Amino acid sequence: MNRNRFINIIYKQFSVLFKYEKRVKYFSTVANSQAGEPKKNIDKKSSTKKKNEGVKPNNPPVLMPKKKIIQKIEKVSKINSNSTTVRSHIKNKTSQQSEEYSFVKKPILEILEASNSINNKFATAIKVGEEELIWSAYTHWKDNSKKIWSGLLDYYFKLNRLDKAIIILNDFKQAQSKPEKLTILDFFKERISLGLIPSNSTCTDAIYKSSDTREMMSLYKLLKSCNCKFKRKVYDLMLQVALKEKKIQLLDVFYRDFIKLDTEELNQDAKNYLQVIENTFIENKPKQAINKFIEISSLNIQSHPVIILTLFQGLFGYQEFEMAYDFFVKIKEKDIKITLELGNYLCMTFLYNNYLRYVEKIIHNMISTKVVPSNFVFEELARVYLSKGLTDSAEMMIKYLKSKNGSYAILLNKLVDHYIKLRKFESLEKWVVELEMAPLSPKTRSKCISDTILLNAYGVLCKEMEFYRLWTKMKNEYEMEDLGAGISLVIDHLGFSRDIHKLKHEWKILCSNPQIKLNLNHYNSYIEALCRCKEFDHAAYVFLIDFIKKKIVPGLRTLLAIIPPLRNANKKLIESNLLKFVEENWPETYKEFQEFDINEQNLKNRKFHKFS
Repeated sequence: MNRNRFINIIYKQFSVLFKYEKRVKYFSTVANSQAGEPKKNIDKKSSTKKKNEGVKPNNPPVLMPKKKIIQKIEKVSKINSNSTTVRSHIKNKTSQQSEEYSFVKKPILEILEASNSINNKFATAIKVGEEELIWSAYTHWKDNSKKIWSGLLDYYFKLNRLDKAIIILNDFKQAQSKPEKLTILDFFKERISLGLIPSNSTCTDAIYKSSDTREMMSLYKLLKSCNCKFKRKVYDLMLQVALKEKKIQLLDVFYRDFIKLDTEELNQDAKNYLQVIENTFIENKPKQAINKFIEISSLNIQSHPVIILTLFQGLFGYQEFEMAYDFFVKIKEKDIKITLELGNYLCMTFLYNNYLRYVEKIIHNMISTKVVPSNFVFEELARVYLSKGLTDSAEMMIKYLKSKNGSYAILLNKLVDHYIKLRKFESLEKWVVELEMAPLSPKTRSKCISDTILLNAYGVLCKEMEFYRLWTKMKNEYEMEDLGAGISLVIDHLGFSRDIHKLKHEWKILCSNPQIKLNLNHYNSYIEALCRCKEFDHAAYVFLIDFIKKKIVPGLRTLLAIIPPLRNANKKLIESNLLKFVEENWPETYKEFQEFDINEQNLKNRKFHKFS
């Protein structure tokens, strides 16, 4: 008997039966009536009346009856024990009424069971193309055969489902008594060693799903060695990684790769000029390299991004920043267009080397030619402005970007947060209004960050009504895991306002919500707020009972939140009992506090002797 043909016939019949919801319901009704349920009497007069009134009769879809399905199977081959099992499964299942998905899923799994070979089961499941069915089949049969791993890895690899592929690969390693868990980098090394080169979209997703920056860079180098062509967003991400790590050499590498993405290959003349320019830099002659560039007669070769980038990288390598800016001016005089990538590169390199005036001139020049630098350039520039106290420059830049750039809201967040730290209330009042109207999509993480900063601003400005209204809105709109900073802000605010009843009430609500996972920072804020309200006994109770019950280890900040207020209030008994309890349960925290306390006392003694 041809088993593949047998399985295909059954599957075709079931795909017809279970394709639509109406058919599932109709099939269940037929099954129940065959199981012995009485048929309802249909009034012919009422049905004809409905037709006359223009109502279409609700005719069920024309389906092959259950008996004919089994007859067709019997014609193909003599039913053996396996097919009899399938037949009995069909009879059992058709007599039950269940939900649509489980009603479809279980019979197909049982039909696949009829095949002797596990590989055939998965081949059939993959033909079905139902990803969830394939995954449930894998979890059901993964212990029965090691041959299925390779086929399923290829399947999920092609689907670009790296999360599922890594789970399968880890199962395979575990079966080989290799307990170490694999990362995305390990997964790609394994696949590439087998000669399986990933697609460009898979490479892009892999880098995006990697959380560790070192792994991300290693993955980039590995996939680049396989001649993978990344999408533009990968280069953007890698550039931002280089910026965060403050590795200017990586910035050079990524920009060179980025520029090659959209540029044509150099012809032989251009390659010769490039070699001459590189040789002059090797010989430590940066000025001569610029002269060689000027000698190039062809404007096409002069304006090639790789040639220009090589010159700038050489000048930056020799710390010739003034010469690099002069070269930028000469390029503009020749009407050579500065590309977005090259402009970003120049801005970031000058920024990292504290040449702010050159950055501003380059940005102005780019905008005049209708080339707007990327968001991360403006974000880094805003950070530099605020760190240097150049708030007027930051405000002017944000005003300009209001309707022209997607990073406007991010820069606005930084500016408002800066004014909160400085307690500049007039400026804060002005920019809070702008932040309230910032063009951000509702119920997104970026909007949650913006609302958290706004909540902090309302607290600093003592806008009680707006503060609680926004907090209520945030609790309804965002995931609890995104509200961590907001929870600390609310507790701190209630502590400063000395509203003990509201503080305890809010804390009770937070503790009773199973979706909220309170961490040490939240407990630190709560203990500090209780001490501000002179509720020392309750603060000690939270410290002693809750930390033990929830297995939370207090840190130095926890002790600093409660011990100094106890000393100021002359609560020596509570202080001594608390410190003994900490010494018994968390000796490392106690030791850290003792060292800090001794240093503080020594510092006070020095100041006392200095002024006495």
